[in-house]
Amino acid sequence: MNFSPVRVIKVGGSLLTFDELPSAFSRWLAAQPAARNVVVVGGGELADAVRAADARFELGDEVCHELCLQLLGVSSRLFAGILQQHDSNSDVRLFDRFSELRLAISKSLQPAVWIFDPRDFVRADEKDEHSAGREPLPHSWDVTSDSIALRLSIVLAADEVVLLKSNSLDGHLSARAAADAGFVDRHFQKLAAGVPRIRYVNLRATNWDEREIHS
Repeated sequence: MNFSPVRVIKVGGSLLTFDELPSAFSRWLAAQPAARNVVVVGGGELADAVRAADARFELGDEVCHELCLQLLGVSSRLFAGILQQHDSNSDVRLFDRFSELRLAISKSLQPAVWIFDPRDFVRADEKDEHSAGREPLPHSWDVTSDSIALRLSIVLAADEVVLLKSNSLDGHLSARAAADAGFVDRHFQKLAAGVPRIRYVNLRATNWDEREIHS
């Protein structure tokens, strides 16, 4: 019995302001090898507002961590709504329970698009419920949905992670160089070695500029 690969896709929150997001996402996905796709959506401008408030009012790491987790619930539902509005026949499912997502992956043979709200996943990970002894993600701005997508892919034993971004970087790209450039979060480089393949795609570019990120 042959299952299609598991691909974790991180949709950058900045893309939520991209008018062509639903069509660009659908066209890009159609051009990819078939896979069971698990989509994590970043916080974008919503998270930027929390970051700005933290800089101004010193909210603290714990408050910002919880606020940003809540915003990922909003952004995941927003993206699901965008895709469904663009294509009413689109078979897009939204999961907010990791156990239900993993069950769907284990039972599905066919390519699929599953949007995942990772709030409870992150909280359970901190309680070591499914992390197999891995160190919990730090509660700081060193962690964004980039690292959450990597952690999810590691727990799922996914075949690859694709970061859909609004910009590009030149040259040979390591996880460390990407973090130093602010292209991904600082914790990203600590998780990258546990992922078989990482690539990014500038979805706003006409030719979907794509490069691999090496650990």
